[in-house]
Amino acid sequence: MPSVSGLGNPLTTTANTVHRNGKSGLYFLGADEWTAHRAGLCEALECAGSVTIGKSAFSKLLVKTSSFVTDRASANTGQKTGLRTLVKPLHQRTFDDMQDATANCTDMKLSSLLILWCVVHQTNLVWEAVGSSVLEVSHIFHLTFIFLCYFFLQIRFAFSRAAPNCH
Repeated sequence: MPSVSGLGNPLTTTANTVHRNGKSGLYFLGADEWTAHRAGLCEALECAGSVTIGKSAFSKLLVKTSSFVTDRASANTGQKTGLRTLVKPLHQRTFDDMQDATANCTDMKLSSLLILWCVVHQTNLVWEAVGSSVLEVSHIFHLTFIFLCYFFLQIRFAFSRAAPNCH
């Protein structure tokens, strides 16, 4: 299940998988800068996955994807150009391309794509509500935010120096 986090730029992508033997794993699929237009989020998702695990492996993963988790940012939830809206045709198009490439394979089926709002982002809203009324919680939340910002900037700096340009 790909999970997308876009704390601004870059967009980071992970996949939480369940293998045939029942074991699960969490894999980092990559990060990519996205352009100002919202369709750029979908392009960044494709690019990040393709660069990290290869286009073919990313296509196979996308076809087997049953759910997609994002935050509640308007770039993700927009009904016309949000990532949630744009990833569904990408899911279908990737499946169609794979079926065309394997015309003799008729047992491939595309599952419906369940779009979810990340529980961590939901919890963040609860923390903000509690933090506004309990001073101690507000202080802890503020320190945590500073800590996360520091690591986000470190990741962004490392990404800007090491990531190839896909566009």
